[in-house]
Amino acid sequence: MSSHVTRLVIGQITRVPDWHPGHHTFEAFPIHVWLVRHPTATILVDTGVGLHNDLIDDWYGPNTIPIGELLAREGLGTADIDIVVLTHLHFDHCGQASAFQAPVYQ
Repeated sequence: MSSHVTRLVIGQITRVPDWHPGHHTFEAFPIHVWLVRHPTATILVDTGVGLHNDLIDDWYGPNTIPIGELLAREGLGTADIDIVVLTHLHFDHCGQASAFQAPVYQ
C-alpha cells in the first residue's frame, strides 16, 4: 500500500494591515493544509488559521473553514488524525492545532 497526499484549502487571507511590508502589493491568497494518508498513520501537516481571534480577524480578514468541517469533506474526523505536523508557528499554519488529541510535532 502506498501513501497519498492531498492538498486542502482551509481558507484565505484577504488582507494585510497597513504596516505590513507587502501591504501595497498584497493579493489575497489561499491557506493550505496537507492530508497524508500513509499505510501506518493519517497525518495532517499544518492546521490553518484559528477561529474567532479578533486581532487576526481584523488585520488579515481570514476566511477560515473549521478543521473538523474540512476533514469531514474527506470522510474523516479530528480523531482520525494520528499525527499533526506544524511546519512553523505562524498564525496561518498552527491556528487550529488545539482541535486534535494527536501528538503535535513542530
